[in-house]
Amino acid sequence: MEWPTLAQTNSAWNSYYSGLLSFIQANCAKLSVTRLIIRFILPVFPLNSAQGAWWPPAASSLYTQLLKPLASRNIELYAYPYVMDDYNQKQWAAFSPDKTNIVRGVFEFTKQWNTFLKSVGSISKFQGVVFDYEEFNRNNAVVLSQVQGMAPLKAEYGFKTGIALGYDSFAHMTMWDKVMDQFYLEFYDFYYVPEVNKTPQSPFLLYKNQPQVLASFILKTVLGGLSENISKYGPKVQVMWSNQNINMNCQYPLNNKTCGPNYEFGVWSASAFNQFLAAFRKASPNLGSRPQGIFQYSFTPKDWYVTPPAANGR
Repeated sequence: MEWPTLAQTNSAWNSYYSGLLSFIQANCAKLSVTRLIIRFILPVFPLNSAQGAWWPPAASSLYTQLLKPLASRNIELYAYPYVMDDYNQKQWAAFSPDKTNIVRGVFEFTKQWNTFLKSVGSISKFQGVVFDYEEFNRNNAVVLSQVQGMAPLKAEYGFKTGIALGYDSFAHMTMWDKVMDQFYLEFYDFYYVPEVNKTPQSPFLLYKNQPQVLASFILKTVLGGLSENISKYGPKVQVMWSNQNINMNCQYPLNNKTCGPNYEFGVWSASAFNQFLAAFRKASPNLGSRPQGIFQYSFTPKDWYVTPPAANGR
């Protein structure tokens, strides 16, 4: 899940994570949550608060409103650090023992979270770290080099690692195969026609609430019939569906009053999306058998909630 657009206050973050808790416990899409990929903008945020959104752990909104109530559920947790900007990189590096290594700082932050979760008897723990390729694939040589060379850190900390990629990233999967355990392929921004998802011709609008039709279209047209090619879509692949919607129907819209720049699953009903997941699994024995998830939580349509958050803290 990405970070939402909301006020940098404890009450806003408390509301955000309590809303996520209610969605995990029951949602109209009937999604069973077994893994949470949690976005961390900085290791300490909001910066002007002793409580913080997620650090220090014991008093944080993340723990008190979400992970503590879920302590008896065996949900896999993954840290998803934002490492694009110089300021963020310096804050992550400050968590490393030598105060210089960005990736080690991320691992150390995650390790300290696990130490805390173990101390309070939580079943769940952070299994590892997920990075976003877009954050270091251009002009970010330091992070790129550290991620490419993090195999010794993985062994030292015992973490799995994943990388978020576009849905058609065969070359990148080959490039990252030796260091990554998971490839999170994000199905958004289809480019069989450039930027088609931004227009009324978006397939999510053309085939709105038609699960079998859209599943077939994605497999045949968007993926070009390659979904069953295990050399391209192997066992490390995780399928992620975008719930963007240009209209403002989500709990946490952006400052421009949209729920993302595209028309994607955010325009669908919860029940139709659930049926789509089943249709996709049936239509694609290989790719459809992979774990499927949504991104990002803050764009989740209001009518997908059984119990919507009382306030969004904006």
